Amino acid sequence: MIASGNRKALERINANINQVAELLAKRGIRLYFMPCVDKYDLYSPFIVNNKKPRNEFFETFRQLPKRYTFVDTKQILAAQLKEGVQDVFYPDDTHWSWKASQRVFETVRFR
Repeated sequence: MIASGNRKALERINANINQVAELLAKRGIRLYFMPCVDKYDLYSPFIVNNKKPRNEFFETFRQLPKRYTFVDTKQILAAQLKEGVQDVFYPDDTHWSWKASQRVFETVRFR
């Protein structure tokens, strides 16, 4: 569960992005918003006895109304993990690997 203050902040962010998307749409431009999931957030369901709080950003943001394209990197890369792909993130780093980049761009059609 996300705290109500955090949810309100995400709702404000979403409203601002929607406003920018409307301004761009008047010029024939489609806005894409692609927040990048971090390593801990992606792998946290696989941590045994994980006592750290879950990051609810993506779960909350998915539910909000959008006038732009939301690229849900957490959902895209979580599917990759479920398929058994290893090293979506570099094991010794906090950056995602080429496998993650490839999957995002195969999944999302940027037009």
